[in-house]
Amino acid sequence: MWCLVNKKASIVIFFYEDCLDEQGNKHNGGRVRSVLKDFLGDTPIKSLQSDGYNVYLYLDDELMEVDHLCYLAHARNKFKDVYNQGCEKARFFFEQMAKLYKREDDYLRYKLTATETKEKCNDLYTNGIVKSLRSELYDLLALLEEGKSDLMRTALKYLHKFWAQFFAYRKDGEYTIDNLAAEGAIRALTVQRKTACFSVVRKLLYDRPFIISLLKPANRQESVSDLFFAST
Repeated sequence: MWCLVNKKASIVIFFYEDCLDEQGNKHNGGRVRSVLKDFLGDTPIKSLQSDGYNVYLYLDDELMEVDHLCYLAHARNKFKDVYNQGCEKARFFFEQMAKLYKREDDYLRYKLTATETKEKCNDLYTNGIVKSLRSELYDLLALLEEGKSDLMRTALKYLHKFWAQFFAYRKDGEYTIDNLAAEGAIRALTVQRKTACFSVVRKLLYDRPFIISLLKPANRQESVSDLFFAST
């Protein structure tokens, strides 16, 4: 499922298209590149936000001047899982990341402008957190492999591989550390079963550039297709 977010216009839209795989089998809820490109046309795009699944990264090469962001929550959850398995070293990572999320909450609470938010995302306090995370990351990566569990190795490599995308949200005050607007919108669809008129929203979206967020369900009983149809 693709999710398109226009923060300035307070618009969130979800869409997908049924598609065929290489064997000719039909799949509901497709989110292939052609679905996105056909929908957008020549509409300017500001950023693409996704998980770290490699298949989506090529979109950066296809869409000119698009910032690619990854959800920091995915990295945080990996370290939380490592900690729950008894690795104390993982605690540092999700606690430091929690400080960044606390700042995000503050930006919303105090209704900071995009300019003010960007300044906060790059001030001494935030820079200190990011630098400490990077330092600990490289220190642990330098340890011998036998000194780390499989889960810890996976978490460290994931954070290292997508480091630039995890912290790309600091480049622009309109970006967020996660797909907060998308999650908030889909919560209304799945919990309250609100309806939406997608055809009208689409016309409004074309007036301004908008942020794209790529969602995949996590720990939900409903599939992507179920979530979509629940909104109609």
